[in-house]
Amino acid sequence: MPFPPTYAVLTTDFSSGAIVALFTGGGFFGAFIAGPVGDWLGRRLAILIGAVIFCLGGALQTGAQGISYLYSGRVIAGLGVGILVMIVPMYQAEIAHPSIRGRITGLQQFMLGIGAAVASKFFYALAIYTSDIFQHGLFMAQIFI
Repeated sequence: MPFPPTYAVLTTDFSSGAIVALFTGGGFFGAFIAGPVGDWLGRRLAILIGAVIFCLGGALQTGAQGISYLYSGRVIAGLGVGILVMIVPMYQAEIAHPSIRGRITGLQQFMLGIGAAVASKFFYALAIYTSDIFQHGLFMAQIFI
């Protein structure tokens, strides 16, 4: 068995839905405050703040010993992602030359879709193949990509 049995509580419909909803809710509030923060502190500093908040949320999720820590990590990570999703395209559009502005912001969105597709394939492979060596190999491939 690749995961300890203590994570079985996460398989309920309520827990799965709450994990997704809390990240989305955090993203909503992050995007809501990103504009004023970006105007007040500047775009670069707002991007830095969003990245730090996201890393803190990721650290909470990674080190979660209980469901409440996982929930709080999802909210905090969602807050950081919401800030970044709002500020980064705005910053790109402001610094790009007008002749390539649309391509740059479009390419950023396209690459987000590509990243999501690659991540889903990795997750699918991890879910199907239960060999420990295969799982560790996929984990190492994600680190090096």
